[in-house]
Amino acid sequence: MKIKFMLIPKLEKLWNMIHESNGNVYLELSETQYLDLKKEKSAYEQFKKEVEKNQGIKLFLSDSKDHQSFLNYMVGAAYD
Repeated sequence: MKIKFMLIPKLEKLWNMIHESNGNVYLELSETQYLDLKKEKSAYEQFKKEVEKNQGIKLFLSDSKDHQSFLNYMVGAAYD
């Protein structure tokens, strides 16, 4: 499942969710290039850089068990 986040008010909360997820989480850098956010050492810096562009980010979730928690983050972020 691919999710596009336009607003990320709590970066650390999302980053923690990524690392607590069951499957892999990939950041889409281009249509053909993805960054594994759980395994790459430089992932946090690249992730932060993409968020700071304020153009939204696209995440690909490899495990369907993770979908609900990421969707809850998207909805709940507006109310925190």
